[in-house]
Amino acid sequence: MNQFKYENEAAPTQQPRPYAAAMHPSMPLRGGAAAGPQQAPGGPAGRLLSRRNRRRRPLALALAAAVPIALALAATGLWSRWLAPPWGEQVGRTEPGCDPRQRACRVDFGHGRALQVQARPESAAPTAPLQLEVRALGFEPRQVSVDLDGATMNMGPNPTRLVPQADGRWSGRTALSACISGRMTWVMTVRAAAGGGTQVGRLRFESGD
Repeated sequence: MNQFKYENEAAPTQQPRPYAAAMHPSMPLRGGAAAGPQQAPGGPAGRLLSRRNRRRRPLALALAAAVPIALALAATGLWSRWLAPPWGEQVGRTEPGCDPRQRACRVDFGHGRALQVQARPESAAPTAPLQLEVRALGFEPRQVSVDLDGATMNMGPNPTRLVPQADGRWSGRTALSACISGRMTWVMTVRAAAGGGTQVGRLRFESGD
């Protein structure tokens, strides 16, 4: 009886498994995606990539911070006054035989940059104080100084710092050494600091009999 019942009843059918489910979980599906969960790259290669990313991060942060700083410097004029080229010390070419006590002497640095230097004596005395006047052409110095020294006698540094005037001139006052007698050759060194460098001019003149 039971045997007859089983033979007349339909046997349960098995549902076909989907193609993706029948495959191994590690096998890729159509379109290139993996059936199973993907894992992050590990091992030596993954650790090396992580170290490289950590190494590049400070550089990227530094560059990101440098851009606004550079823009701020350019906007406030600090670049042209303290950092702009030419850098270092540049010695200009002076007019041959020009005496700054007689007239303004030009010191040429090229590229339209020059200094006009004059040192007018206050009297006819050989050691009379000198009224200094320096005018910059083609650039704006932030500081100007003048130093007098002997061509063959080192008297040590004794710079006179000039004061800027409203018309663009730099002025000051100095004097020749009173302990020198007879004929003497002097070297007047003018230094004008601008940008990241210093423009230097050296003028020679003679005093005494």
